[in-house]
Amino acid sequence: SDLSRLEHIERSATFYIRRAMDLCNERGVGKIIRIVPYPRNNCGFNVMSNFHYDHNVPIVNCSSIEEAVRRIV
Repeated sequence: SDLSRLEHIERSATFYIRRAMDLCNERGVGKIIRIVPYPRNNCGFNVMSNFHYDHNVPIVNCSSIEEAVRRIV
């Protein structure tokens, strides 16, 4: 997910984000990679991830697209 332009999330959007996380988890996602250049803009994704992804799914927060591409493999 490229969250580099994200500044805030409307509370009503969290339902859809949680649902997307659940669907990814149900389909067997192997790794989560997020581009979050400014950690303060994480907007609770790490907390939501604890409840919506299996604990064996690695979650990687990157500060740039270049770093994210390197971490895909």
